This record gives sequence, C-alpha cells and structure tokens, in this order.
Amino acid sequence: MKIALVNCKGPQGTMISIPQGILQLSAEAKARNHQVDIVDYNYIELPVSYDSLAKYDLVGLSTMSTQLPHAQEIADSIGNRAKIVWGGIHALLDPQSILSQYPDHLVVSGEGEVPLIDILDTYENRQSMEWLLARPGICAMQDGKPVINIPYYLPSIDDLEDINFYDLPNLEAYLDVYDAWFAKTIKMLLVLVARGCPYNCSFCINSVHRKHGGKYRVKSIEKIRRESIKVIEEFNIPFIQPRDELFFSNKKLVAGWLEFVREYNLLWPANCRFDFFREGHITADYIENLVESGCYSLGMSVESGNEQVRNSLLNKELSDSQIDHAIDVLEKSAGRKMTLGSSFVLYFPGDTRQNRIDTIKWMDRLSQRTNVIFSGPQIYRSYPGTDLYKTEVNVFQGGDISGYVEMLSYDGTEKSLASSPEAYFYSNMLPVYFNYRFRKVILTSGENEPPTWEVSDEANTICPPDLYWVMGIIRLRLKLNFWFLFIDPKVLPWIHQLIIEDKSIIGQLRKLGRQLKSTLFNRITHSRNALVADR
Repeated sequence: MKIALVNCKGPQGTMISIPQGILQLSAEAKARNHQVDIVDYNYIELPVSYDSLAKYDLVGLSTMSTQLPHAQEIADSIGNRAKIVWGGIHALLDPQSILSQYPDHLVVSGEGEVPLIDILDTYENRQSMEWLLARPGICAMQDGKPVINIPYYLPSIDDLEDINFYDLPNLEAYLDVYDAWFAKTIKMLLVLVARGCPYNCSFCINSVHRKHGGKYRVKSIEKIRRESIKVIEEFNIPFIQPRDELFFSNKKLVAGWLEFVREYNLLWPANCRFDFFREGHITADYIENLVESGCYSLGMSVESGNEQVRNSLLNKELSDSQIDHAIDVLEKSAGRKMTLGSSFVLYFPGDTRQNRIDTIKWMDRLSQRTNVIFSGPQIYRSYPGTDLYKTEVNVFQGGDISGYVEMLSYDGTEKSLASSPEAYFYSNMLPVYFNYRFRKVILTSGENEPPTWEVSDEANTICPPDLYWVMGIIRLRLKLNFWFLFIDPKVLPWIHQLIIEDKSIIGQLRKLGRQLKSTLFNRITHSRNALVADR
C-alpha cells in the first residue's frame, strides 16, 4: 500500500524535532514492502489544500491534543478519498473523541508498530475486519457503537526494525538544533534509546503508558550504533542526545554509550534524577568520568518546591536532602562545568500557596549553587488516566474533539489558567529572571579532538531591566524570607505590563526622561554643527 505518515502541525513556536515514533512506523511498514512517505508539517509551510495526501491509500495522523485543530483540517479535507488512521498521545488518552466525529476512521491506542501492520494486513485482505476489531490497540466504530480495545505496548523495543533517519525529507533540517546551554544552533542528532519510565509520577503521561503495560524498555547499544553512525559520519555530527526519560536507569546501556561517544568525540546532554546521586550509582568520580566523556548537561526536575507536596501528591519519590546531596556532589566534582536543566509544575490539583513559595526558593537556591537553566515552572497539563487527573474538580469528561480545542491553550494547559496573571508570573517572569544567572558554555576543542568546553563569564540571557526592577520585591522576600501578603504573582505582571507599555507613573517618568535626553542631545548636536559651520 501507499502510505503517508503525517506529523500534524503543533502550536506556533513548536521547535522542529525528529518524529521518532513516525520513523519507527515507517521502518516497520517498509520492511513489509509498503511504500511510505513522511510528511512533517512542523517544518514545512502548510499547503493551501491537502489533495496530495488524498492520493495515498492510507494516511496516518499522529497527534497530541494541541495538534487536533490541524489534524481535523487534514481529515476534513481528505474526506473519504483515503483511509485515515489516527495515532499519537491523544489517541491513547481519548480515542472516543476521535471516533465520535470520524466514525469511519480507525484509531490506534498505545504503541502503533504492531497495530499498524494488523491494519495493513486487513486492508490487503490477509485478515478479516472482525479479526482486526478484536486486536489490542485497535479502536473503531461498529454498528454505531465504539469498540475500544486495550492499548498495545511492545514487550521489547530492541526487536523492532532499525529506523532509517534518511526516511525524513530534508534530514539535515532536523540536525540543526538550538541548544540553550551553548546559546546557539548546533549540529545534534537526537537518538531514541528507550521508551517509558520506571517511575510513576501522578501527573505524568508516562504513568498512563505504565498502567497499560508500557514499562521502561531500552535499545541495545548495538542497535543504537547501527541506527546513528551513518548520520554522524556523513554530517560530521559533534553533538548527540540520548532520548530517554531517565537515561542513567540502565547501567549496561550507559556503559556502552560512554564507549560510543568517546569513539566519535561527541558532546552530549542526558536526563537524570537527583536521587541517582548515591554510592554505587552516581558519585563524584562518576561525574568526572561523564564530563571527560563529553557530557555537559543533566536534566533533573524537582517538580514541586515543597517536599511533602512533591511526594504525597506528585509521587515524585524525591527528598530535599537528596537534591542537596546531588548539588554537593556536582559542586565538588565538576563545579559549574556540568550544567543542569530543571523544571517545576504548578497549579495542579492540591497545589498550595506554600508550595509555590518553596518553588521560588528552590529556583533561587539552584541558580545560586549550580549552572542551571529552568524550563518553567510549567502550568499543570491534565492527562486523562493519571492519578492526579482523578482528583480534579469539574474535570472535562472528554469524548468530543471540539471540547479540547475550545478548552486548551497553545501549550496544552487550560485557557482560563494559561491566560491568568499568575501563569504569566510563574512560567514567564520567574524563569527569565533566574535564567540570567546561567553562564553559557563555549566549545574549546578543535575538530577531531576529544570534546572540551568551558563556562564563560558571559550570561546566556540578559534579564531585561524592566523585569529586573519589578522582581526586586522577590529578591527582598528571598533575602528576608518574608512572605506575608504574598500577592506578587497577581500584582507584578500587571506592574510589569504597565511599565513595558509606559502607562504607569514610573513608565511615564521614564518616557519623559528619554524624551528630555533625546532633546538635549539634539540641541547639543545642533549647536556643535552650527559652531563648525561658523568656522
């Protein structure tokens, strides 16, 4: 069959990233002699029409909830001119919402490699539709009623076909990645090395995978090498990133990885956990070994500033003392040379004022003692099926695509919360303010040399003077540990906006000052020019 696998357009500003799942689906279908094209609308301009997609026998739409508007646009345009199969995260969370609007389509819930082949076999008359509708991962409408089978998950991902990065149209475009730590675009290959997560955080999408059998599984280092070496050599790739929720969970994989990156002189970041810093796992000597191998950044999230909330509500299984111990180890072994990435989540069910205050304290503490970049705090995203979702008040019941489109903002948070002053304060003002402390990384090694880098004295980002002035009250609160009448998240965004727009008294005075300065400068310049002319 002739197949188009489509990565639907994400929210505005979505960074281009290799669609790993679609690549794997392509490899499985091609191994069975199907013709496959990948269409990624996240890096090409949206077409006026989708008639070209209608020429395929089957169109697969991979979509998260935030991609639903574009997925609908494609489905409505194609109509019944091609068979359409939906997959992706939204298909797992709420397959009924898709089937209610598109009863003639099929939906794949869970991992799609085996269900896709089942569908292709059925469409080519090697299996019956009755057989297909009893298969795990397959969801469809039958006689006006939804058939929702259990999600499908592979017992192992090492037995899958090797992916071929060259299946991507214009592969080189995916290799140009902006790296916040180096503060520039670099050549980096993102390699999927594992699926799932061994932990069960109550808010995380991985907990939904885990409940349905999507346990933590890794690829062998031999498979990783087969899939990536050709690209590394052809494009002279200096950076590589293992895509893994918790890369250091599997010691055998890490050992093979260290040999691999040393062989090719690669620089690399990876995800980790603060509580991995313990005897027998990650020690000071181990960190020095990682740095020597080219590891320049570890992603380790705190999620919640308050220890009790972090563990009782979010089930993070992480103590304050474990975070402090990890910081101590990093300071002693690598200083600021091993950079960090960290994040928090706020406004989840059960979140408290004290937790938000403690989050600010932790951001201050981490940015004082480590070279860290914060992505967030992020505003809570609701995932049906998580433990935290069950505790939500007035929870959206799903079953309707239009409900998601109307309810969700561009990043998947509820519009009512995403547009609030508090959301702006925590997810915009705070990270910009604390990230100005980060010192960017500079590559010092030459081509074909073992990777070396140093941390400059130059800030990665500059805190805008307006924001720095407004955040003075936060600096004072942190210094005095004074949090009485903590209404700052509601008030400071308003003050900041007034200053930016020059509508406040201070803003007007600043505007007047700029005008007087400009007038004075023009007069002096005019006088000088007149004197020159007289001479």
